[in-house]
Amino acid sequence: MRYITAHIEWTLRHLTKNTLEAYRLYIGRLEKKLAVDKEIAKRKLANAKTDLKKQEDMYAKYQNLQLLSLDNYNKHHEGKLEHHQNLINAHTSSIDSLQK
Repeated sequence: MRYITAHIEWTLRHLTKNTLEAYRLYIGRLEKKLAVDKEIAKRKLANAKTDLKKQEDMYAKYQNLQLLSLDNYNKHHEGKLEHHQNLINAHTSSIDSLQK
């Protein structure tokens, strides 16, 4: 009985050691994954902001063209204002969802 108790004690001690080590490894992997996910979200947010700025510039350009030369706008670029407004709305909503 004495030998069996010693073996049980030895097994429990080593299981606890392995469990703690496995827990540390698991927590380390989770921390790395969280850091990577945060960086991906930051990159997507930055890309969405630059795309939004680009679409706002294009929208302003087509508004200016429409004001200066309505005939040329209607002949060559009709519907571009609505297209860029839709893209601006899409980028704005993606920025809002990424910031949450």
